[in-house]
Amino acid sequence: MPTESTEPTHPDAAKAAPSTRLAVHRSGADPSTVDGGWWPRSWNAAAELPGLVRALAPRIGPVGSVVLNRATWTGDIERLSVDGRTVRVGWSDTLDPALAVVAAERGRLELLVVPPPCAREAAERLLGEAWRGTNALPAEILAGG
Repeated sequence: MPTESTEPTHPDAAKAAPSTRLAVHRSGADPSTVDGGWWPRSWNAAAELPGLVRALAPRIGPVGSVVLNRATWTGDIERLSVDGRTVRVGWSDTLDPALAVVAAERGRLELLVVPPPCAREAAERLLGEAWRGTNALPAEILAGG
């Protein structure tokens, strides 16, 4: 089920949260589903991405880039330094607002992004569905949340 990472993140994130709320399912799941879910505490990319990058590194290796929906997130940063490594941040006008795309040394993940203000019970259910790989489209899951 969902896992949490407790590494420190960007200085702004330290005020908001001590851990990354993330659930990534086993590889080999249905390719038409997302690879897991992430429930950030804010829409501030600079504050939230360091924790995500650190939490994913043991699973998929050093993260090289993350793509987010431009209209959904704040902090239009292009690069981020995490533990001495540079992570490129891409911005898309066409990426589903409920997705984050992460590219790393050992693979690529599409993560369902649970909106930060989502109630805990609904967010945990959405993370569980993403973790199991039972969802078909992010919008369908979010509509149910």
